[in-house]
Amino acid sequence: MTIRSQLNLIRRRVLIITLLTWVVFAVGSFLITVHRWFIVVSLLAFIGLILETIFLMFGIRCPKCKAALGHTLSYPPQGLSISDKIKFCPFCGVSLDSEIEIEKSFST
Repeated sequence: MTIRSQLNLIRRRVLIITLLTWVVFAVGSFLITVHRWFIVVSLLAFIGLILETIFLMFGIRCPKCKAALGHTLSYPPQGLSISDKIKFCPFCGVSLDSEIEIEKSFST
């Protein structure tokens, strides 16, 4: 697995969760007129959106130097994947297309 594919996987998962949270926020905001407890659903979804944005900016890190790559990977926006124009980590210079070892939590 390459660094790019690992970062794409993390980014896709977070963006899909963000989309679902937006839907919950919109539905909850619309249904506030039906019942008041939907305001709690809307507020929790809004807090979730803030946390997901913070994770996208500071939680996605280079596996080699552990530097936050959020701002770098969000430019230029290409939807669910990282742009092919980004070739290296700007902090340590490792190629995003290099292979990484997947650490296994099982010891045999």
